[in-house]
Amino acid sequence: NGQEIFKLSGHTKRINAIAITPDNKYIISASADKTLKVWNLKNRAEVLTIKGHKCSVNAVVVTPDGRFVISGSSDTDIKVWDLNTGKEIATLGEKRDLKTILLQIEEDKDFDLDCIDSVYSLAVTPDSKKIIAGYDFGKIRVWDLENQVQIFSRKCEAPVIWSIAITPDGKYILAASG
Repeated sequence: NGQEIFKLSGHTKRINAIAITPDNKYIISASADKTLKVWNLKNRAEVLTIKGHKCSVNAVVVTPDGRFVISGSSDTDIKVWDLNTGKEIATLGEKRDLKTILLQIEEDKDFDLDCIDSVYSLAVTPDSKKIIAGYDFGKIRVWDLENQVQIFSRKCEAPVIWSIAITPDGKYILAASG
């Protein structure tokens, strides 16, 4: 009937994204307060607070095998975390020098410095081996999780890739923008 069943509180700023583990045991929330929180769905208790991003955490996804939480942030990084410990396993991102950033700003006078290569959406392939990320400026990147390298990049006409999904067979990427 659409009634609220329960509410989880703990972040100090807005929640941008949520994910549920494949076994339905945990909820992971991503927040503008630069953290992720892992919540036990059964007793609704906070299990972990994960810190490590320098800016708002905009996206979160759990690998289909349930081992890792993957987060994307306005700090341009994708971070891979061990779900059980909250320990950071890897950081994926395109590190750019100041000259590249300044050239990009020069091209777009309305450029928002807080949104340089921000990650807004994430998906993981069914085999848990690749991460698909949607960025601002219409970028989609595919990362090899095991080798921690970018293996594909595509620029779309859209300003931001707000949501991204992959078909269950892993053959197609779908992106929503605006």
